[in-house]
Amino acid sequence: MNIHCLQHVPHERPGYIEEWAIQRNYNLSVTKLFNEEHTFPELKDFDLLVIMGGPMSVFDTDKYTWMTAEKSFVSHAIAEGKSILGICLGAQLIAHLLGANIKKSPETEIGWFPVSKISNHPLLNEIPDEFMAFHWHGEMFEIPSGAQRIFSSDGCSNQGFVYYDNVVGFQFHFETTQELVVEILANEEIDKLNGKYIQPSNEILAKVDYSKAINGYLEKILNRLADIS
Repeated sequence: MNIHCLQHVPHERPGYIEEWAIQRNYNLSVTKLFNEEHTFPELKDFDLLVIMGGPMSVFDTDKYTWMTAEKSFVSHAIAEGKSILGICLGAQLIAHLLGANIKKSPETEIGWFPVSKISNHPLLNEIPDEFMAFHWHGEMFEIPSGAQRIFSSDGCSNQGFVYYDNVVGFQFHFETTQELVVEILANEEIDKLNGKYIQPSNEILAKVDYSKAINGYLEKILNRLADIS
């Protein structure tokens, strides 16, 4: 099993996805788009594509010159029928390429807030109807035509979708480990922000044990994506 990851910034790493790949002796390669000399693999060289989050918008092609090439690469992967998992910006990118609108979220969500499962899908077997998830976003995707809306939260109605069973997008961060939370907080000035769904850094750190549960849920989803890849 070969997994390839598109990473937009240094501190938004694959997190638990990397741990899962190591446990199963899967190959994990990474295109670090923030490195000037990055390259994209051939589509035949991977079975599962993972697209990470980042602070940029899908419309920031002038500011991030690599984004046009990334969009083309992901479009070809979708057309080829590859299994794809998008997280936060990655999910927005997939939705955008499938023709859905990307817009400012009604509420900026940063911290640990409940997510509700709003529809059933085989990928979501054994995932509870509600759980605490880690959020860090100010924009959101609309659900692409032909996709199934699967998750929602009080602050953001569209938290997840499945497209043709093999393409999945999550607005929240299933992949977040305890170590990754600490790393993200060290790189973001969260305590200067205020909002109904924005937690201070000390509250986020106090709730970091929630990561163990969501990593377990992600493992089940990844196993099923691997089975169909």
